[in-house]
Amino acid sequence: MKKLIVLLLVSVVTFAAVKPFETKKKVSGNEVVKVEKYKDCIPSFNEVIFTSNNCVKACSIANNPKLMKCIQYCKECIVVCKSSIQLMQLNSSCVKEMCNLCAKMCEICAKECDMKDMKAAKDCSAACLKAAKMCKEIQM
Repeated sequence: MKKLIVLLLVSVVTFAAVKPFETKKKVSGNEVVKVEKYKDCIPSFNEVIFTSNNCVKACSIANNPKLMKCIQYCKECIVVCKSSIQLMQLNSSCVKEMCNLCAKMCEICAKECDMKDMKAAKDCSAACLKAAKMCKEIQM
């Protein structure tokens, strides 16, 4: 019972700490326009962050060793999506390269999550596939 309470508290703290990234950054006019070109990607990446966090929580609660790969890929997706958003907000010259990595990681995660018979994993898979598609469009 104590483990469940601790896990729930950690989940709540983790969820509260994941604040969605903004589409626009409050900077001079020219920089806002540059960040605007990623306006469709950022919400998609935020959705991956949200659904991946939910998937990690659901898999952790299930306490099944077969779900460890799913948990790992979800955590990696969270990191890559957050980094992609941050680079987009900076209008970095490395956005295309980061999006290439993001697409690859999202596809791997989507494939793994899709094999699971859990709603959280299916939601994560769908969000990852959408984000991977967005990433590929940026690379063009």
